[in-house]
Amino acid sequence: GPVVTQALPPQAQAAESKPAPHVNQVSEVPNTNKSRKPRKPKDAFALFSSALKKQMKESFTKEAAEQKWNNLPAAGKEPYESEAKEAMQLYHEKLQEHDLLKQHPTIPMVAMPMPSAGMGVAHRTPLITPTQLIDMDKMRKTIKRIAKNGDDVYYDVIDRMRPDTANFGRACQAAHDFIIGHKKKDYKGFLVSLFGLEVIKGQTT
Repeated sequence: GPVVTQALPPQAQAAESKPAPHVNQVSEVPNTNKSRKPRKPKDAFALFSSALKKQMKESFTKEAAEQKWNNLPAAGKEPYESEAKEAMQLYHEKLQEHDLLKQHPTIPMVAMPMPSAGMGVAHRTPLITPTQLIDMDKMRKTIKRIAKNGDDVYYDVIDRMRPDTANFGRACQAAHDFIIGHKKKDYKGFLVSLFGLEVIKGQTT
């Protein structure tokens, strides 16, 4: 359901504004492209400096931050290093996704190399399936509304979007043709392309 934001009591706001360590989310650089390149997150020292700057305000200097950081025991550095590591992992994941979308904006996002002689199908490239690029909750509600036996059809769609199934390529193509990247999503066209017109309510064969 939608996230309801509500005003926090003053003491909760105060607790939230404590300086160390702050949340280091991967921010995105505004871009005209549909796929935005993620911005590189701060390292552990930069996170520490930001927190220290809030505490010291006008008296903050980079030299003072470096001195304090160097004198900080490992246990003191750990929260910043842990946060920076998590942010960097998320950044690399988003970067890989961005690169894949940039290379293939309209074709199914499938990273499955063709096996050649003596080569297994093992690969390091993350597989982005259509279910990761579609609002599945909205899709389920829409399918339930427009299709006969909506729940069964929805689970059939999910099944076809699994990479190990024979219909995966076709389901991917249909998802990109009618839903992914389209401002106006054509769920009806998507279902007809997979199952035929008879799946839609009110249609007779």
